[in-house]
Amino acid sequence: MLELAVVAVAVTAGIAGTWSPCGFSLVDTIARGADGVRSRASALAAFAGGAAVGGVTTFAALGALGALAGGGGALALAAAAAVAGAAAIADAGGARVVPQVRRQVPEPWRRVLRLPVAAGLYGILLGLGFTTFVLTFASWALAAIVVAAADVRLGVTAGLAFGVARALPVVVLVPLAHTDAGSRATELMAERPGILRGCRAVAALSLATCAVALGAASASAATPFAADARNPTVAGLLVAWQRASDVVVVRPEGQVVLPGADPALGGSLFAWRRGETVQIAPVADFAAVTSLSLPGADALAVSDTWLVYRRRGRGREELVARRHDTGAERVVATVTAPAQLGRPALAGEVIVFHVARPRTSSILQVNLATSRRRVLRTSRLYELSNPSIVGGALLYVRRSNTHQLLLIGPRRPNVPNRVLHTAPATVRRDDGFQHGYSRRTRTPRAQPRGTLSFWTTALSEQHAYLTLVPVERRLGPPRIVRVTRR
Repeated sequence: MLELAVVAVAVTAGIAGTWSPCGFSLVDTIARGADGVRSRASALAAFAGGAAVGGVTTFAALGALGALAGGGGALALAAAAAVAGAAAIADAGGARVVPQVRRQVPEPWRRVLRLPVAAGLYGILLGLGFTTFVLTFASWALAAIVVAAADVRLGVTAGLAFGVARALPVVVLVPLAHTDAGSRATELMAERPGILRGCRAVAALSLATCAVALGAASASAATPFAADARNPTVAGLLVAWQRASDVVVVRPEGQVVLPGADPALGGSLFAWRRGETVQIAPVADFAAVTSLSLPGADALAVSDTWLVYRRRGRGREELVARRHDTGAERVVATVTAPAQLGRPALAGEVIVFHVARPRTSSILQVNLATSRRRVLRTSRLYELSNPSIVGGALLYVRRSNTHQLLLIGPRRPNVPNRVLHTAPATVRRDDGFQHGYSRRTRTPRAQPRGTLSFWTTALSEQHAYLTLVPVERRLGPPRIVRVTRR
């Protein structure tokens, strides 16, 4: 619903831009400059392509800016809903658009450049959205929404819709420019302000719809799921987590509580640890239990074919994969202190896990059937941890010295991610000056310190699960929140 509402806002904002001086001049420039049908078609194609490129550039950049700023959380979405609502009221009432960009496209281009080149450049400038006159509050609200959503993919969608809508009236009017119908249409647009007001009224309606969708998204951004709980794990309709001294499995038939730790759901199996013994049982019948003595094992992951566990000892950490049918084991990854291996996540034959080193942080994927390894994410600036997978989606935590993000994206390297949940970082920051002396500093103002640290995750087709660990014991035990995937 949110994506459709954003597209509606983008389309109405783009069409409204036709009433700017640049929009009218582009119709005349292309219609008069073309010396034939082929010339006119090439100019219109260049203009439409340029507008699409400009729109995608602007709004994809705004989405990336929102992700860098830690947007995407409930507070950011609620703020965007308020902006969309205010913009809807302003457009419905026909208020004067502020702030206003009182610029036009460079007029000399049409005289010194070939018509398709000039039309393409004009298209890019108009598609950028904020380089010329702004005719509706929907344009400014759209920018705020994309930043708040912190979603590059949504920015690309909005930018493409805006750019295409910005070009569409020009593409329609140019072939009719020398006809009575075309001249009449242009005159009506220029002489009847009520038409633009009607367009802004449609924009107000789409903004109101978007405000409702943003409000719903912010309300479901992160809801409490389980108290005194950590290490969530999901398989289909089953959810399990760990408490202080036992594990809880929730099935459609009811809830099962078992003594132990490190729960793992996968396929039709459930695995958990009791001391140095790892137990595996079908979720349909917990009476049939297979027990394995695995000293030093923790952080389990299971599927119908494999059991994967982390083994610690003598300054080393290893991820070990064990086949159920043969009992054969092999080491998937090994690190030595101070490097650390994270909790693995397993889907069929594919395992993902994080590797934390002193200077880099990475999320790796290993196909246990083919032994193929891939680095899905890596960073020297951020701490990347606790990945989970389902289908082609990757969920993980990213931390910096200013914020914590729960991110979801395709399970491929170097692709955009969406922010599902955000919170301030839990680290303490320096004020940037010595107290009692000058307060002048180039250090950014200290951010509020977060009280909950993002930790282990789980992912299903509908929801993401996240463990929140209080930074101080007095704040209570760990808890799990659930975030609806948008």
